[in-house]
Amino acid sequence: MVELACAADRRLEASRLEEPRGDGKANYSVDTVELALASRDLDPPLRFIIGADAFAEVSLWRDAPSVESLVRFLIVGRPGCEPPGADGPDGRDASFVSCEHPASSQVVRHRAKIGGSLADLAPPAVCEYIWKHGLYRDRAL
Repeated sequence: MVELACAADRRLEASRLEEPRGDGKANYSVDTVELALASRDLDPPLRFIIGADAFAEVSLWRDAPSVESLVRFLIVGRPGCEPPGADGPDGRDASFVSCEHPASSQVVRHRAKIGGSLADLAPPAVCEYIWKHGLYRDRAL
């Protein structure tokens, strides 16, 4: 679905950095960030786009201090989440990005589950893929 979404906008490129690992171990954000820095000629901080709801839980992530030292969080507002202060919340390297797009994984899953429209949430090819493969549908419905 990432490839389908990126194909809709030439400025985007799909990445396979978070593909399932060959050793069966989980992927954590710290691993992805370190791999991105190692696999490309990039210098920290990377830009890490994250919803305000998820950002509120960053301190609970595996090796959160390492992630926070390697990225600049670009925080996208979510309903019910207050934007952080101008200097970044809790002294972290972060800034709030204004975005009025209603998409979130939670909203997409909920709408797909109840058979609602996804047209305002994702590119047409992604919506078609979700419907074609019956993703997020409760089998009991």
